[in-house]
Amino acid sequence: MQTTMLSAAVSPAVKPASGIQMLDILGTISQPAATKSSAKTYPFIPDPGGEILLLADQFATDLEEWKALDASISISKAELTALARLAFYTANRGLMSPTSSVVAKGNSSQILVSFQNRYPGSADPEAITALIGPEAAGRYFYQSFELKIDGDAIPAAAAPAVIAAIRDALAQHGCADALSAAAKVKPTKEYHTARHAWDPQTNLALDRLVPPVAVVKIKS
Repeated sequence: MQTTMLSAAVSPAVKPASGIQMLDILGTISQPAATKSSAKTYPFIPDPGGEILLLADQFATDLEEWKALDASISISKAELTALARLAFYTANRGLMSPTSSVVAKGNSSQILVSFQNRYPGSADPEAITALIGPEAAGRYFYQSFELKIDGDAIPAAAAPAVIAAIRDALAQHGCADALSAAAKVKPTKEYHTARHAWDPQTNLALDRLVPPVAVVKIKS
């Protein structure tokens, strides 16, 4: 089954005087409900030589140390960034060619804090408009959106017509380049259970072609 991505953006060249133009993207499209998983028991990996025991203990230790270090780095980064913002905007006030970074100077190190021209976007256009006014908001902000079509949810017999209709609709409005698609072979829902009818070596060979997602974590 194919999975198709439909991406588009309202052109920033459009500068409405009334503020940021917003479209009703989702409308009444329903969102999948979250599912809860129940606690289960699992078979243990055979460990006649004690290798699994050592690896499991080492993994648990390394993971806890990494979590602590990662948390400390994240906190320091967030605090440095927060303190650097005022210095960055103060130093660049009124400049046509602003600097990209400011420096945090330590006793034996200098940390460069950069603010790139990349923004994740905001879900609150009204607050932006209230801060800078509708004219500037309409000039410097636009609505970007991406629609994802789950090919697995479309019956196989209807898929060609659905894809053709999307392609024709975009071409009709002169934005055929907004459509991108990626196709791949995916197992059916029954495969994950049915595969255990084959021997382990066959399953290992299959994993080299289409490996299942593996997650390693500490069991609570």
